[in-house]
Amino acid sequence: VKKLPFYSTAIESLKGVVKAADLIRDYDLILVPTSGTGYVAEKDKMRGYSIFNDVAILVERLVENGYKKIVVINTDAHHGNFTLVEEKAICLCVLGEVKCSKIDRFVCKPARNIPKEKYIENLKKNLKIIDENDPDVVVWYLGQDMHFLEYSGMELDKECYKEMFETMLKIANKRKLIVILASGSREDVFDEIIECFRLIIQNLFSN
Repeated sequence: VKKLPFYSTAIESLKGVVKAADLIRDYDLILVPTSGTGYVAEKDKMRGYSIFNDVAILVERLVENGYKKIVVINTDAHHGNFTLVEEKAICLCVLGEVKCSKIDRFVCKPARNIPKEKYIENLKKNLKIIDENDPDVVVWYLGQDMHFLEYSGMELDKECYKEMFETMLKIANKRKLIVILASGSREDVFDEIIECFRLIIQNLFSN
C-alpha cells in the first residue's frame, strides 16, 4: 500500500480528518477536503481508491473525544461501507428511495440516474431524521462526484450544491458540523464547490 502513488496524499487527508475531530470542540463548522480516503475501505483492506476509511476514523475519534450522539449523512455517488461505524453513529444515505439498510454490511442503494430535484427532496427528508435524533455532531460526507461534469453521470450543478449547503447549514444550527469533501476528479469542479461554500458562509456572517 505504501508504494501507491497516492499513499502520501491519503496520509495527509487522514491527518486532516483526525484534526477536524479534535478542533470541532472549538468551532461549529469544519470543511475537510480529502483524497485517497473514503468510507468504502474496510478495516484490513483498501477498496477502490480508498486506502483508509475516513468516516470510521473520524467517528472513532469523535467518540474518544466524548461525543455520544453522532449522525453521518452520505451525499456521494458511491455506496459506502458503514460497518465500522454503525454501532457508534446513525448512518443515512440520500441516494435512491431506500434508506441505508443492513445486508452483509451497511450499504446505500445506488441510484445515479435520480433527477437533481428528487435528490434535493431526498436530502431534506433525511434531514428530518437528523433533527429528530438531535445529534451533538453531524458528519456530512459530500461527494464532488455528483456534479454533472464528473464521472458519475449525475445531474447536480452549482445551484444544487448551493441548495445543499444552505439546507445542511440550517440543520446544523446549534450543532457541530464536519464536512468531508471527497471523491471527484476535476479541479474546476472542486474550485466551484469551494467557492459556492465560501460565498454562503460569507453571506451568513454578513446578515
